Amino acid sequence: MESNNTIIGYQLLRSAEAAQKQRQNLLVYKNPMELLRNHPPACAVPAQAQYAMLHIDRENILEYCAESWVVSYFKIVNILYPRQWLQHCVCQAIRNSAKVLTQRTKSNVAYCDGNERVAVAPGSISIAASTGASCISKSLGIDSIAGCVGIRSAALASNARSIAACVGTQSFAYQEGEGGLAVSIGYRSEAQTDCHGVAFAMGAKNVASGSYGCWIGCAEYADDDVTIIDIKFAFVDGVKIKENVRYCLKNGEFVPVDER
Repeated sequence: MESNNTIIGYQLLRSAEAAQKQRQNLLVYKNPMELLRNHPPACAVPAQAQYAMLHIDRENILEYCAESWVVSYFKIVNILYPRQWLQHCVCQAIRNSAKVLTQRTKSNVAYCDGNERVAVAPGSISIAASTGASCISKSLGIDSIAGCVGIRSAALASNARSIAACVGTQSFAYQEGEGGLAVSIGYRSEAQTDCHGVAFAMGAKNVASGSYGCWIGCAEYADDDVTIIDIKFAFVDGVKIKENVRYCLKNGEFVPVDER
């Protein structure tokens, strides 16, 4: 909890253990959405990197910037993986109503542009859509769609038969709920799914992952990062294709992303 002398900051830590020991001259973001803008959760982020919530004593701030601080000492209070981090960003945005458009209309459509940053559709058979860089779309009901268009954007669909789709460089699509679909299109894009869903990623240096019983699909590109030379799907059986491991397609075979 933030106090008069202690403030909350955010950063992506390549190694939480190493950061805890070093604790020197770390750039810390004031707003979780600013961290998301600079470090999207798509495959450009190493699998072992973790988003961190930090407590900082004001006396340890060395430099004040518009959206960040440089600090000499901090305490890690929470560590989150990418999809958990996106959920946290949505929750924070909802608390700051000026930065979120949450809407339930007759058409059940929530839309935001680059100014609002987050769109949340609360009901079934609903659509959450966002356009603009570093935006988040989240749908909560069954038979719903979360879609976003913009670099470093993220789409989250959180119920059965739902779709998460995003278009843009370093975009991230995550779907949870029985029989859903996650699709991402763009350079270094990523798709993840859960509960017998399908995750499909297109774009050079794309990756896909899923839990046991899901299907993942990737496209392989030539050296020009434009020409598609192969598209394949694989079943996550826990043996040949391990669950919740990010895969890319290389020479026609699925390879764990950190081995490519």
